[in-house]
Amino acid sequence: MKAKYTFKEIIIALTGLMVFGLTAIADAGSANMDDDLRNCAPLASHLGAENVWFGHVSGLSSMTIPWSEIGCFVTEKKCRRWLLRSYPAHYPRALSCRRGAPKWSTR
Repeated sequence: MKAKYTFKEIIIALTGLMVFGLTAIADAGSANMDDDLRNCAPLASHLGAENVWFGHVSGLSSMTIPWSEIGCFVTEKKCRRWLLRSYPAHYPRALSCRRGAPKWSTR
């Protein structure tokens, strides 16, 4: 009886799972230091409103229900990571990360 997978294929798969798992654990611990992403005021007061990255995503859930979310971040990388990871099961129509928090979000 011939083995379905070679030893090399099994090692590569296990290595990939370990790397992905460790990356996910590291990201979970440092994904966002903000308790409430929608409240830009704490970051804006600490960094200045012009230095905060403001993320917005909107679209359709189940292709029928509209939804929208916003978030504020220290870096563009964290904003983009949030965009890509937060809503993979939905149907996003608009995605953006821009530097500078809107005035209404810093109150």
